Amino acid sequence: MILIATPISELFNDDQQALRINSLSDALECRELTKNLYFQNELLFHFDENIVCLWDSKTKSYLQDSILSKKELQLISFHVSSCCLDPILKDGFFYKNIHVYSEFEMESNVQKNIDWLRTWLNPRIKVAIENNNYYPTEAYDVITEASFLRKLVYQNQIFFLFDIAHAHITSRNRNIDYVKYKEELPLEKAIQIHISGYDYRWELCIDAHELPSIELIDEAVSLAKKYFVEFLTVEYYKNVKELLSMLALLRNRLSL
Repeated sequence: MILIATPISELFNDDQQALRINSLSDALECRELTKNLYFQNELLFHFDENIVCLWDSKTKSYLQDSILSKKELQLISFHVSSCCLDPILKDGFFYKNIHVYSEFEMESNVQKNIDWLRTWLNPRIKVAIENNNYYPTEAYDVITEASFLRKLVYQNQIFFLFDIAHAHITSRNRNIDYVKYKEELPLEKAIQIHISGYDYRWELCIDAHELPSIELIDEAVSLAKKYFVEFLTVEYYKNVKELLSMLALLRNRLSL
């Protein structure tokens, strides 16, 4: 069974809006900005932490406290956001800062982070990593390579969170074939799909979290059915009426 898992965004600050969104969702995905809000069916937690960076004691304490505060979790997920330590964020893009990790360093860091999680994480909670989008700066070297993401998933026996928009953005900005790139990703290990619309700026395709097109919804549903994905998530936060309409459309498409 494929569940609709909706992120807990600022739209949930309004109780009536939260009820309406909940009514069209099977589960909720916790986010760091709203982690102090509590609802039933908080089955997922998506973190901003970059898993290829070695987590320090402060980060570990934060993650452990956050995860243990949510009693129903079935899945936690992390970004593979940059190959840099503390990248500089400018105009929505990461740029290199102090240190650029080698591929070997990133693989080692991920293994250490996952090993630490497994020393205390409830065995029922699965772990996944998300593919990021590519922009032409050194901060995105290696981390969007399908072979690298596949290696991280299989070396650590974890799952894959497939972000459709990120994959489209990467294929356009790297000028590679989308279908070929998608098929090289570890989709057979996909447990969740994030769905949102993208946009263009400065001749680049960008991650805008716009309302997804019907074509993107249909692509997500098709992939979810093919690969037995457990959760579908619409990442859209700008207008509650449009979000509700999209959740209803997704529910309809899943029933076909």
